[in-house]
Amino acid sequence: MRRNKFNAIFSISLILALFMTGCTSAPAAAEQPAEEIAESQVVEQEQPTIAPTEAPKPILCNVVFDTDRDGNWEIYIMGPDGENPTNLSNNPTDDWDPAISPYGDRIAFVSNRETENGGGQFIYIMNADGSEVRQLTNEEFGNSPDWSHDGGMIAYSTDDIYIIGADGSWESSIKLTDNAQVNRQPVWSPDDSQIAWLSGQDGALDIFVMNVDGSDVRQITDNHSSNMVKWTADGRLYTDSWGWSDQEEFCHNCVVDASGENIEDVGGKGEVQRFLPFWNGNGDRVEVANISLDDGPDEIYLVGGVFPDIFYNMTNNPAEDRNPSWPANCGPEFVSSAAAVVEEAPQEQATGSKNTGDILFGYIGDPAPQKLTDLNQACEELGIQCVQGGSYAELTDQGVDAIIAFSNIWGINGDSQQYHEAADKGTPVYFLDAEADDYGPYFYNLALESDWVHTSMRWMAEQMGETGEMAVFNFGSDYINGFVQSEMEKHPNIQFTEIPITYKDMSPSSDESITILVAEKPDLGAIWSNDPQPGIFWGLKELEVTGERFPAVVCVAREDELQAWKNRMTAYPNFQCISTIKPGGNAYEAVYVAYYRLNGYEFNPSALGGEFGNTLLYDDATITNDNLDEWLGKIGDLRMTDWGGLEIPPMTPEEILEKWFSK
Repeated sequence: MRRNKFNAIFSISLILALFMTGCTSAPAAAEQPAEEIAESQVVEQEQPTIAPTEAPKPILCNVVFDTDRDGNWEIYIMGPDGENPTNLSNNPTDDWDPAISPYGDRIAFVSNRETENGGGQFIYIMNADGSEVRQLTNEEFGNSPDWSHDGGMIAYSTDDIYIIGADGSWESSIKLTDNAQVNRQPVWSPDDSQIAWLSGQDGALDIFVMNVDGSDVRQITDNHSSNMVKWTADGRLYTDSWGWSDQEEFCHNCVVDASGENIEDVGGKGEVQRFLPFWNGNGDRVEVANISLDDGPDEIYLVGGVFPDIFYNMTNNPAEDRNPSWPANCGPEFVSSAAAVVEEAPQEQATGSKNTGDILFGYIGDPAPQKLTDLNQACEELGIQCVQGGSYAELTDQGVDAIIAFSNIWGINGDSQQYHEAADKGTPVYFLDAEADDYGPYFYNLALESDWVHTSMRWMAEQMGETGEMAVFNFGSDYINGFVQSEMEKHPNIQFTEIPITYKDMSPSSDESITILVAEKPDLGAIWSNDPQPGIFWGLKELEVTGERFPAVVCVAREDELQAWKNRMTAYPNFQCISTIKPGGNAYEAVYVAYYRLNGYEFNPSALGGEFGNTLLYDDATITNDNLDEWLGKIGDLRMTDWGGLEIPPMTPEEILEKWFSK
C-alpha cells in the first residue's frame, strides 16, 4: 500500500543515505527484450476535443503531497514555503500519489476508498480546495497519475500505460501499451506529443518513450536500473540514476535527449532547478526534494543557496511526507514557453557576482613547494584570500567558499567523512592528487589516476596482441587496485602476474630484480606499473647485449630517460614504451576553477570524465614510440620537478575558461 513514487527531484550521491528517497532499490536486473515493448498494439479510439484550461497569471507553486500524519494516508496541500498545510482528502481510507494540474486548480490522486461497486484502487480527481471528488478511472490498481500540460488529459499506469480525458467525458481510457512487462510512472512531454515511462520486470526497469498514440516506442536506458523519469522544461529527459551499460562514467542526475543521445550529468544541489524549476514565495528558483535525513521520516525540503543551511524543511512533521507535486506552469510570472524556463536559468554569469575581496578559499594538506607557489600566485592574481586549514571542519567553520585539497589517495580515503560533511554544508572540494567519488556539484578532481591505469594497460595489451603474460606492479591502495582489476578483466586472454610491491619495499622493481625477472620469463610480453620506476627501464639493459625481444614497459617522464628511450628505440626498433606527462599546474588551475564556478560559470559537459565522471580532463599527454620525437621537442615548454620529472605548466586563466567552461 505504501507505494512511493520516486519523486526526489535530485540525487546527490548514490552512496550516502542523505540523498536517497524512500523508494526501494531496484533488485538485480533481469534481461528483457526491448522488442516486446516495441510491438505494443496501438489502440485506435476517437478522442473528444478537450478545451485547454485558461491560464491564470501568476500561479503560486503550491505543493500537494501525501502524508500519514493523521493515521492513514491523506492528500495535503501547502504554500510554496510550506505554510498552511491543509488536509484535502479527509477520508478514513488511504489516498496517495497526488498530481496537481498545470494551472493548480485540480488534483488527481490514487485512492482505495469505497465505490458504488465495492472497493478498489482507482484514480480520482478533486478541486484544489478538496471539493467535488470524483472517480476518473475504472482499471484496477491505477497508479502514478500525470497531467498533460494543457490540463486536458491524464496518463496513468496499472501494469500498462493508459490515458484518459481529465473532465471525465471519455467513454473509456485508451490503453497505450500491451506487453508482458510491468509499465509504470508515465509522464507527458512539455508539448504533450510524447510520453516517457518505466518498463521492465521485478523492479529492473528502463526508460522508454512513445508518441501519445502509443506509436514509435524507443528504449532510452539499457541497464535495468532506472527508478524515475521526468521531462525537463526544454523537452529532455531527467533521471536520477546511471542507466546506460556502455557508459564508463557514473551519471547520477542525468539529462538526456528524447532520442537517447547526449547524456549529461547536471550535478546536484543548486543545479537541478535549471531543469525542474520551482519558485518559493519570494520568487527564488530552488529545488524540491523528498528525502530522509539521519534515518528519520521522509520530509519535503526546498534546496538552494538562498537558505542558510542549503535545506529548508517545508513539512517539518514527525510523520512520513512524500510525493510532492506542484503546478507545471507556476512561478512568479507564468512562462508561456517551456523552453523559456531553461533559457531563464543562470547558464553563465559574468564574474563579479560576489565581491572579490569577500571570497575566501581554504586549502588543506601538505603541498609541494611549487604547488603552493602556484596556488598563492592564482590567489594574488584574483585578489582573493586563501588560507590553510588543519582540517575540513576548521575551514568550513571559517566560512570558506571552496576547499582545495592537496591529498593523495590514502588521505582521501582517511578523510572521507570530513570532506563529505564539508560538502553537506555546501562547500565544494577540489582534489589535486587523487580522484574522489562523485557528490553532485561538490567534488571535482584535477588528477587522472584512473585514466593512466586504463590507457597504459590497454596500450600494453594491444602491443601483446591480447595474448601472453604481463607482469604487474601496483603501488596503489585498494582504491587503485579496483581500477587495475577492472582493466584486467577486459583482457581475458592475457595472463597477469601480480608482483607484490610497496613504497616501503621497492626492491622488486630495482634494476637487478627486473633483469632477473626477464631472464626467468623470456616470453614476458609487458611489465606494467601504476607508478613508473627507473629500474624497470634500466633493468632491461642486459637485453641490449643478448639481443632478445624486449617486453613493453612504462617509462619515467624525465628528460634523461626519454632520451635513453629514443636511443634504445633507434638501436632496437622492437622496443616499446609508454609514459605520460602529468599536469603540474593543477593547484593554480583549481583556484581559477573554484573562482569561475563561484561566479556562475558552468562546466562544459565534455570537460568532465574519469572513473566517476567528475574529473576535469586535460589534453592527452601520453607518450609512445609514435610521438616520442614530438615530446622531446616540447621539453623546453615543460616544467621540471625537484626530482627531474617533467610536468605540464599551468594553463592561463583564459585557457582554463575556454577548455572547461561553457560559452
